[in-house]
Amino acid sequence: MFCMIKSSIKKIEPFFKKLNPLIKKFEPLIKKTSALINKIKKPFIIITSIYITLVLTISIGIIYELIERPNLSFGLCFTNSCFEVVRKNFSSSLLLIKELTVLLGVIFASIGVINSWKAYNLSLKNSHLTNHFNNLNNFIEMGNIYLEKEKLINNERVDLYKLYYIIFPNSRSGRFDEHENYSLILQSLSNLIEQSNKLYNDAGKDAKRYKHKPHQARIIKELDKLGITVELRNRSDFDDQEKAIYQFLDCITKQYQCTRIMLGPINKDYM
Repeated sequence: MFCMIKSSIKKIEPFFKKLNPLIKKFEPLIKKTSALINKIKKPFIIITSIYITLVLTISIGIIYELIERPNLSFGLCFTNSCFEVVRKNFSSSLLLIKELTVLLGVIFASIGVINSWKAYNLSLKNSHLTNHFNNLNNFIEMGNIYLEKEKLINNERVDLYKLYYIIFPNSRSGRFDEHENYSLILQSLSNLIEQSNKLYNDAGKDAKRYKHKPHQARIIKELDKLGITVELRNRSDFDDQEKAIYQFLDCITKQYQCTRIMLGPINKDYM
């Protein structure tokens, strides 16, 4: 029996290890929710206490008048005549209690509306952050799986978090439809490819006239904006790595439909 329990614990242990970082991410949200609940409680308690104090003060005043005034007597009575006596002699006090009760209802309703709006905004923010973390985790997982299989790209030189926030700059606010920065960088890479093609073709048969190192430097600078670090290499090795990186970026583009710019299909005459 003990062995079976121990085996079961080992099986679920990885699940709790994965769950722990996610719980830590949501700790600030849990604290904010708790703080909001406390904020909601305090106004209700304070206003209710003030209302009860005022009503009790007025009631004590009525009882005192009933005891002190010779033409009135204090006692427990629920007949219409008793209520009529109280209404005639203490109409102002009763009106004040009525107005206080109406005012209390209006205040409670206002606080309820305000706090409902705050709670809605908080739940919306929580929902946005949940979607953000889910999308981020899926992106990182997909990227790691791809890079583990791709031998030409050093996965330690690819900052997937930086790449994610370039593709999804408004992810934290729950928006995944704006990819302008990513599209601009891919367009810039596309332009650099066309520029190198032109320089290579202009060189014609005199291949020595085409300088490959400046092309590498331009591509390296642009890839760095995406969180991809590449170093200068000999021509054939760099060409292989460049193609592999373009295929990686195209895979991401297809998966998330974030732009129409594809780098892989572009002819690369300089290779």
